[in-house]
Amino acid sequence: MAKFWKPHVESEHKVLELGCNVGANLETLRLLGFTSLAGVEINPEAVKLMSSVFPDLYRDVNVKIGSLDDRLPLLATDSSDVIFTMAVLMHVHPKSNNIFSEMVRIARKYIVTVEPEFANYGYVFSRNYRRVFQKLGCAQLSSVTIGIDATNDETADYHGITLRLFSVSNDK
Repeated sequence: MAKFWKPHVESEHKVLELGCNVGANLETLRLLGFTSLAGVEINPEAVKLMSSVFPDLYRDVNVKIGSLDDRLPLLATDSSDVIFTMAVLMHVHPKSNNIFSEMVRIARKYIVTVEPEFANYGYVFSRNYRRVFQKLGCAQLSSVTIGIDATNDETADYHGITLRLFSVSNDK
């Protein structure tokens, strides 16, 4: 992902991950030199586990525990330079579509989605995130679908996932 969002996203940016779980993505960014990291996670046990799996990250990161529906409205407008998700938005119920406008409100510069966009079943709700965020005033800067646009051994587990990078309008 860090390769995908270059040269737009820089290590000085304040980055918020929605659905950070135990923090594997945030830890990777920390090791790449990102210093202002935060997360939102619905599962308190995952955040507790972060303290033993990634103790340095846990000490430095600010993670809010709760659902996106509950936590995002509490975050300040333009409070993060970058918001990203990885296989999280696919679980957002259609009745909770306000989450996307909250993401645009909170993000100062960019939104990055790493999500499947092709299947509906059970608790998975597919969307075309280009359309979702363009309707909210964002411009797609780039996209790639793993396994279709690019395939290699490193990304085989993510076949069919679409990465999208959006710039957020300053005219909120």
